[in-house]
Amino acid sequence: MKPIDLLFNIVELNNIYKDGADLRTILDRTVHAISEFLKSTICSIYLYDEKSGELTMLANIGLNPRPAGSLKIKITEGLAGLSLRESRVVYEKRGSANPEFKSIPGINEEIYDAYLVLPIERGVTKIGVLMLQREIGQTFTAGEIKLSRIIASNLAIMIENARLMNFIGGPAAGQAEGKSKTAKDGTGSAYNFIKGKTASEGFHYSEIYKISQARPFEFFIKTAQNKKYTRDEFSASLESTENEIAELQKVIEKDFSEAASLIFGAHLLLLRDRNFSGEIMRLIEGGENPPEAIIRVATNLINLLQNSTSAYIKEKAKDIEDIAKRVLNNLMKNETGMPGVDNKIVVAGELLLSDLIRLFSEKAGGIILLTGGSTSHLSILARTLKIPVIIADDPGILDLPDSTMILMDAETGNIYINPTREIVGQFNARNKARSELVHENIVLKNETFTKDGVRINLMININLLSDLKTAEDMPYEGVGLYRTEMPFLVRKDFPNEEEQYKIYSLLLDGAKGREVIFRTLDIGGDKVLPYNNSPREQNPFLGLRSIRFSLKQEDIFKKQIRAILRAGHLMNIKIMFPMISSLEEFTKAKKIVLDCSEFLESKNIPHNKKPEIGMMIEIPSVIELIDDFCSVSDFFSIGTNDLVQYILAVDRTNDDVADMYTAHHPAVLRALNRIISSSIRHGKDISICGDMANKPEYLTFLIGSGIRKISIEPANFPKVQEFISRIETKKAVELVNEVLKKNTICEIEAILKKS
Repeated sequence: MKPIDLLFNIVELNNIYKDGADLRTILDRTVHAISEFLKSTICSIYLYDEKSGELTMLANIGLNPRPAGSLKIKITEGLAGLSLRESRVVYEKRGSANPEFKSIPGINEEIYDAYLVLPIERGVTKIGVLMLQREIGQTFTAGEIKLSRIIASNLAIMIENARLMNFIGGPAAGQAEGKSKTAKDGTGSAYNFIKGKTASEGFHYSEIYKISQARPFEFFIKTAQNKKYTRDEFSASLESTENEIAELQKVIEKDFSEAASLIFGAHLLLLRDRNFSGEIMRLIEGGENPPEAIIRVATNLINLLQNSTSAYIKEKAKDIEDIAKRVLNNLMKNETGMPGVDNKIVVAGELLLSDLIRLFSEKAGGIILLTGGSTSHLSILARTLKIPVIIADDPGILDLPDSTMILMDAETGNIYINPTREIVGQFNARNKARSELVHENIVLKNETFTKDGVRINLMININLLSDLKTAEDMPYEGVGLYRTEMPFLVRKDFPNEEEQYKIYSLLLDGAKGREVIFRTLDIGGDKVLPYNNSPREQNPFLGLRSIRFSLKQEDIFKKQIRAILRAGHLMNIKIMFPMISSLEEFTKAKKIVLDCSEFLESKNIPHNKKPEIGMMIEIPSVIELIDDFCSVSDFFSIGTNDLVQYILAVDRTNDDVADMYTAHHPAVLRALNRIISSSIRHGKDISICGDMANKPEYLTFLIGSGIRKISIEPANFPKVQEFISRIETKKAVELVNEVLKKNTICEIEAILKKS
């Protein structure tokens, strides 16, 4: 195995986690593995205690005697403190020459004076440091430093999961008698049709699979009463579950570089941990039926985690429930008749983006949600993954029996419950005919022109790297929007600088020299990081989101900017800030980019020194200041989804006001025209990247207003290119002039329908 695979490889993880090892044992095995792979004479791991402000050495190889647990260093002292304090790698060929150097007991600095110290962090949380030492004259190469960064990143994940196990192993674990909740007994529905709203197009017909927190274990409790299972059957179910998780992790790592952060790391730990599988085995050996033992232990742990004040710990309760159900399914598979998600239509109240990635890896056929919106980022990601999704505000669908057959037509938003053979046959015939027609008629042109020969730069939006595969045969002219938040949203922890650098490098390689516009982290609103520990906001769309979050969390922001600049070395990149509302915000964010460039230059790290820096236009306050922004911003991109939302004060994810979310409102169209006109007058590059760019009724207005650069989802490329080819710019200008004179939605709608 290559060194680069260390700690990414599922087998290596099993070796490190084996035997239900505690945190110290895991760290001890880890330093041995790192020392062997990197040929480092001394390897140490220090963990940070925020209360005391101290770093404690918990694992070491190479020191004699080994002072693990007794050696403490203040975060204000030494190279270890410097690395964690400033969140940066410290590399010194002669460590004792650094002014921050502090002698470490047991180390002969006359011999081992080459230091490589790396911070171990999870987002803004400081976890500890990894310290590697070699003899004087034995330097660390750039490749070894890069590999060490990756290892430090994965250490953060391992340590957090191991700490979770320690939390579980506290005195509260196993004390209370677990009681499972009882769900409503599904008895069918009085109706056979539900009208929903399309979030991701597609068609699927299958049984449903309900995800409901209301009934975690009652199905298994009832079934377990009919059979006594053995200790060996429980052990076999653990092994089957471990193999199952390994396969799921391989699928995720293969298809989603963004999510290759050991999503199932906590599951692996749980399977080996004495407070989970060990406690279950103790109960079984005491005479308890294995399913009852699993449910008792899992329920106790779930209750314990949910009582924590930490949002991160609370989120881990879902891991407990998931792994317990997997073990139960593998133990009772002949009796439960519950083979899993494969090819089924998943019905849920709501889902996180990380849940969607997991359902994709488990081959879900479609999804029906009770909440959300067609412009929500879960819907956007579902379209990328080509999973049909319908939003249906009807809680009754959760009461349907598990065997219910559903036909979901995610083109119209129609849901048919137990449809007749005739209905299914009609839909199958329709879809086959449409598929044949589409494949016959799609003829992509190398460049995009209007009917009268005006060149339009047609670019694509990228959500996940897998979008590049969809677009590889399309003549797109660049990436007009890369949503950098996706690697944050589909994971269970913050990606660090090295992980982001790897993702951005893969993106740029896949773009093959084309321009790529990186939008910096855009979270908040409908894009929630469950591991961020941020307080719940009453109005998240007006809260700490997008550039506001980045400017508040400069450490996270700088890591992202450095990763973009490094990946962009000798590449055609631009950097774009989301949700800018004032000149001060833009100039502060731009200065951080320049500061990051200066830092990389001071460390002789190759990077893009002069990327163009621009901004999204999404907030009404920018409209009045557009001429002023033209003097400081290199380019603009109009995010119509949020701009419409904020101009009209309509929550675009709220079904109750969905009919008021109207992009052809006169205020919206006049604002767009004003922004475009000002940008053109000042010679600034301007593009459109929101949903309006996908819709023929708005493309004529946008091109008539002067837009010459459009960025769309790859799936919409053929139809958008074809429609643009039918637009005459002279008539489009006339339409714009006519529309701008109208002051009602109805009048404008009538004009657009004629175009």
